[in-house]
Amino acid sequence: MGTGQVFELVKNEDLKKNSIIETTYKGRNMDINPEQLIVLLLIGGSAGWLAGLILKGRGLGLIGNIIVGVIGAFLGTWLFNVIGIHIDGKWLEPLVASLVGSLILLFTASLISKK
Repeated sequence: MGTGQVFELVKNEDLKKNSIIETTYKGRNMDINPEQLIVLLLIGGSAGWLAGLILKGRGLGLIGNIIVGVIGAFLGTWLFNVIGIHIDGKWLEPLVASLVGSLILLFTASLISKK
């Protein structure tokens, strides 16, 4: 399972009725069901926590870890897709992509805050 599959937005009609987020992207309707949201929050929170430890030497708090991790997950997934990086492993690629995105986000934020 690749990074895009973990954050893939469900098209299955059976799952749409359980969808909690529905949006449109490039003319396609997309839904995130509760299970995908939980996975996104868990991977994002883990990546945000790891990024905080690496760059700051401490976590950012539960909410801060999740926010940084989720934004980093989208950034890292997009970046991995653009560059064409693929890592084998069901959970490894999403976690690495989220961690890389979170590190980029925190590093950029630290550069901006120093000015």
